[in-house]
Amino acid sequence: MPDKRDGKIYFGERDFEAYHPTEDHPLEFMATKLEGYHADHFYEKYMMNKMICTYKMGVLHGLIEVFNNTGFLILSGNFEEGYAEGKWKIFHEREDIDDFFESEWKTGRLISPHFYDDDDFDYVEDINGPPAFTKNADGETWNISHEIWGYWSNYSDPLPTFNVTYQVKGKHLIQRKIIQYPFWGEKETEISVESFDENGALSAVKLHGLIEKHNAYQEPLRFKDWSGYDDDNSAEVLMVRTIDLLEAREVEGKYEHEFKGIYDTSFGYGLKLNTSTQTLKEMCYFAWGNPYGVSINFGTDNKINKLKWEGETVIWDIENGLNDNFLKQGRKNIKDMMRNGEPPFGTK
Repeated sequence: MPDKRDGKIYFGERDFEAYHPTEDHPLEFMATKLEGYHADHFYEKYMMNKMICTYKMGVLHGLIEVFNNTGFLILSGNFEEGYAEGKWKIFHEREDIDDFFESEWKTGRLISPHFYDDDDFDYVEDINGPPAFTKNADGETWNISHEIWGYWSNYSDPLPTFNVTYQVKGKHLIQRKIIQYPFWGEKETEISVESFDENGALSAVKLHGLIEKHNAYQEPLRFKDWSGYDDDNSAEVLMVRTIDLLEAREVEGKYEHEFKGIYDTSFGYGLKLNTSTQTLKEMCYFAWGNPYGVSINFGTDNKINKLKWEGETVIWDIENGLNDNFLKQGRKNIKDMMRNGEPPFGTK
């Protein structure tokens, strides 16, 4: 019989397993409904993490919340007299992936068709790629990344082919780096590193030898494909098939009209020019017909002054630096609860 817990109780990672071995885990009722690796992954990702449970006279009654290793909410639900009740949400364990399962329960019985599928989360993670926002060890430099997708192979599906990473520190956009993922026996390859001064102007460019050989780069930030290649050089064969995924095409009207097609026409960079000066105005990347990842806004003389996420939300600008509100938006974080003294960490 568990002790007479009352109110909100915090359990650290593996606390429940270590200190209450004879008591069922609060999420055991879910785990028993899963099979194979679905059950294993649910156990590892959700049952072995930090959680806050609400009790009434030793019985689960009220809100339960589970948090990942960086403190973000990954599961929320409600108990009534020890049984799951009402709506439950299971979020992807990565806080940068906005995907979740929502289910409904009645007296511990599942009313919805399903409540969790690890394969679906894996698929969404494949589409999203690696984490979009990471911080360097110095605590001040941020990396903002997204993948470049497209049809270039005999495969029937688009492939994540390049990774683009913008590095910023305060108000300074330091660089944009593009790497090509390993294919056809070729290792991961650095395509380019473009460096910028404190005014957002391109200051230096380091290019892969094949890009230089075929004059496949046009300053600033523009790539172009080439014809003819050395078929004895596997790296060149690969790159000539993929480099057009980085090429930006000029769009005079709406981006949506340019990328509204299916297959290869729904992927790629679009750019707009200032008609009077023919300098860059903005450059936006599209995947599956929608703005995807980072888009770039330019001021005078091709100087970058803003980075936007999915064509809309400013994530960095040269006047204010990184948009902290954007990074904080989304799910609850247990660290904020601790800092604010919210129950069970205080008296609020």
